[in-house]
Amino acid sequence: MNKELQASKEIGKKYRKSFARVLNNKTSLNNRKIIACLFCLFILLCTNTLFAQPTIDRNILPKVDDTIYMANDNLPEGIVVFPYRGKQEWDFMSLQSAFSKKIPIKKAAKRKTIHPLEEADIVIENLEGVKEYYHLYENELKLVGTEGVDAYGLGLQVITMYEPAYAILQLPLAYGEVTNTSGRFYCQLPASQLPISMLYSLPILPDSIRFVSTVETSREADAWGHLILPDNSFEVLRERRITVIKTRLEVKVGFFPWRDITNEIYSYPFPKEKIQLSYHFYSNETIMPVAEVYMKTDGINAEDIRYKVTDPTSTIRSNSGEPDVYVYPNPAINNVRFEVSNLPSDRYTLKIFNILGMTIREESYQLSGYKTIKWDVSKLRKGTYLYSLTNAEGKTIATRRLMVIRP
Repeated sequence: MNKELQASKEIGKKYRKSFARVLNNKTSLNNRKIIACLFCLFILLCTNTLFAQPTIDRNILPKVDDTIYMANDNLPEGIVVFPYRGKQEWDFMSLQSAFSKKIPIKKAAKRKTIHPLEEADIVIENLEGVKEYYHLYENELKLVGTEGVDAYGLGLQVITMYEPAYAILQLPLAYGEVTNTSGRFYCQLPASQLPISMLYSLPILPDSIRFVSTVETSREADAWGHLILPDNSFEVLRERRITVIKTRLEVKVGFFPWRDITNEIYSYPFPKEKIQLSYHFYSNETIMPVAEVYMKTDGINAEDIRYKVTDPTSTIRSNSGEPDVYVYPNPAINNVRFEVSNLPSDRYTLKIFNILGMTIREESYQLSGYKTIKWDVSKLRKGTYLYSLTNAEGKTIATRRLMVIRP
């Protein structure tokens, strides 16, 4: 018996005796009819509330040739996703993104030689430009591995493998369900690909290195309700996730076995343990998550929100598919948002300079895919400026005009 029917049965048991006592009292026939109608209305409201809870079915699983449009706001403001249980309404109308990305669901290519990603059925390129390889089961979507920039923030191009394939979606999903999953992923590469600064921090000079991570995720479908996005709205079920990732670094020299040197490094370039709280919103109206909210370490404020775009023209600027940078608002008064898109992983320099070519501000960032960078321009004088983005080789991605006004 499903949860809705069980809950409905409990309501019936709870109020049947009270209802019988009322009808057995010395009341007029008309009063009895009124009481009976009110009781039926109460039961109907309770039942409708229970059945309003959506159960997410397997139709949200992606299929080859599906296409979705996604955008992200990594500087969200005014977004509230406090972990209240039950029925809710979430207003994400304030999300901003200059670009949306067209993401086609492609069939994973069959390779002529044995390849670690051979098990995959479909491949999806995420907002960071990383290709994610999935295996589709009847009611599950499992991540086999990824190809692209590493997950450790080093800017390395790697193939990451999950052993075994890691369950991303398990369906059907109903309110109140709790699941726990665990797994392991790793990537291996020649030591020569490491940044020099990291290579010299190792206690020995290896031939190869590998990052090995264990992942444990606790999931609970903790709320349902109405989600409002900038260009659409959905009836959704929300899943709350707490993900713990622990990473170690291993090295190999010659024919010797792999050696764990995690505790021997004096300058560790990424966290040994990472705890991530996130909320994932699903709707039977569309495939894959409608929105994913990744929280800051305080567990209260959102750090990054990835959300579905129904109308690609609703974003500020059309996406050409080429590396680009765009600033808004423009003209600006106090703060601006530089949004980059389609960037291959590299070190980039963002610069504002005046019309005489004098640099006003310059910052460097490790970037890939889509990212938003917020700058304060309140101290700049009123006038016309230029901004540019260049890669590590000095090649200019784009140069455009920025207007600063004063009220």
